[in-house]
Amino acid sequence: MIAAHGLRWILTVLFVVVTAVSLARALRPDPAHAAAERTTHALHAAMGPAMAVMVWPRGMDVPGTPQAAFFALAAAWFVAAALFRGRWIWQAAGEEPHPRTHTILHALMMGAMAWMVLAMPGGMNSGHSAAGAGSMADMPGMKMSGPGAGMSMRLHGAFHAVAVVLLVVFVAVGLWWLSRAFDTARLTPEPAVASASGANRAESAALRRAVDAGCHGAMALGMAVMLLVMV
Repeated sequence: MIAAHGLRWILTVLFVVVTAVSLARALRPDPAHAAAERTTHALHAAMGPAMAVMVWPRGMDVPGTPQAAFFALAAAWFVAAALFRGRWIWQAAGEEPHPRTHTILHALMMGAMAWMVLAMPGGMNSGHSAAGAGSMADMPGMKMSGPGAGMSMRLHGAFHAVAVVLLVVFVAVGLWWLSRAFDTARLTPEPAVASASGANRAESAALRRAVDAGCHGAMALGMAVMLLVMV
């Protein structure tokens, strides 16, 4: 939960936009669109609403264990994809193959999401009630500051250390994804070596890769902000 009302809305809009783009990519009517790529976009589309709900006080009324189990399984799926399907995990027709490194980053994001759902007291009493505040104050690894709906959560001990490490990692990952998005968006096919239709297809593929990288970067930085308010 985030106490600053304005920041709640900024992150909510960010996660909703990422969800919409991921869902559109997952449902894109293209028979050449690889099934594993669709699964990736679908999992990120599921991650967006969970992150958006987490920033609001009522988000702590949502059971955390089912969410953690879902995202742990999603992380395991990405790990399995990286380990058992070779260096290139999937490739849609006319598009650059998806490297294993990206899949590991997806696994890291899903695993961190599972950890955050459990670290932030999901499934416990509401954070805006007096009883809820007392219950959450007694949770291991959590400290509460401020009364009622304006209170914020702070991690301590080992929970704090993990959050700091994840914060640094997601800032770096987010900036890396965004730099990749900007670099990819600048790429255009050489007209001398491609037909007009081929050039258009290449440009469309480059734009899709740039949008994907931008969404992943935005999600990673959004997670970094969530972690920042917890430390």
